[in-house]
Amino acid sequence: GFISEAQMNMLNEKITACRESRSEITFEQKAGDSFWKVSIYPVFDDTGDVIRFVIFNSDITEFKKTEQILRHAEEKAKEMSRLKSSFLGNMSHELRTPMVGILGFAEILGERITDPEQKQMAELINMSGKRLMKTLDMILDLTRIEAGKFSVNISRTEISTIVFDVYMNFRRQASVKGLAMDFHKSEKFIWVDTDSTLIWQIM
Repeated sequence: GFISEAQMNMLNEKITACRESRSEITFEQKAGDSFWKVSIYPVFDDTGDVIRFVIFNSDITEFKKTEQILRHAEEKAKEMSRLKSSFLGNMSHELRTPMVGILGFAEILGERITDPEQKQMAELINMSGKRLMKTLDMILDLTRIEAGKFSVNISRTEISTIVFDVYMNFRRQASVKGLAMDFHKSEKFIWVDTDSTLIWQIM
């Protein structure tokens, strides 16, 4: 597999290094369109001196081609993941803008409407909108995690309050599906140093 003077010079350098280290040396060599794995082994006489070398050449051209294909596929997968995260981040930001308006008007309607049934509908719109906003925040968090820019904000948090908020957001859905859902608040406050947003998402 060695045809050029430069390649022969490299082989001689490796043999010299093998003689000095008195141990096997393995390296890769490109010859034209082919790739070779070259291993040089020192052979010792009875007194421990290096008297000759054994050289093995292995054609690894197909292996290198496969390696290049896999590396290209990995790079393409990473690029697709980056584009997906970018799309989700941009989409979430775009959706948040109209949602702010929807929530604002839902709150105004809830304050002005006197009919109990219609007032309940306005409250449901508001609650569903808030839930969607939290979902969008979760998507943004996911894109930040994938980009390595996610941070956890630890603060003193009262757990019962968070659980009650989750309960208020989902009790109507549970009722519609015929599921029993109830909440009993502890008489004592339960304080934890944690990220309140993450706890809400977990709940």
